[in-house]
Order: sequence, then C-alpha cells, then structure tokens
Amino acid sequence: MPDDTGNLLEIGYKPVFLTDIKLAYSKKFLNDNIQAQLYVSANNIFDVKYSDLSYVQLPGRWIKAGIKLT
Repeated sequence: MPDDTGNLLEIGYKPVFLTDIKLAYSKKFLNDNIQAQLYVSANNIFDVKYSDLSYVQLPGRWIKAGIKLT
C-alpha cells in the first residue's frame, strides 16, 4: 500500500489457518472400461475471514460436489 509520497508501506498480516476436506468414492463399470468417481469437497470449513495482499476479502466456506467419468 503506497503512502502519500508514493512509497510502499510494509503492512503486517495476521496468519490464518484454513481447513479443507475432500471425500471421494470410485467404482469401475462395463468390464472395468469406465470409472466413475463421486466426490464432495469443502474449503475453509470453519469460515475463516481473511484477505489477500491487496485487502481483497477472500471467500469463506464453500462446498462443491460432482461426478467424474474416466
């Protein structure tokens, strides 16, 4: 962050601890030619409030789920 003269100021940030989790289950089908994976993941599960270096608020808790076919 620049001061009034345009020089950058050093700003201290508090450390944060984020917790993520992912669960997945895989199953093969059609003579093992196709594999399906069901998954659900949660990021920042304790909804910690934190910012990046330009003071932009970063996302809180979010959850995603899906199916992956290979």
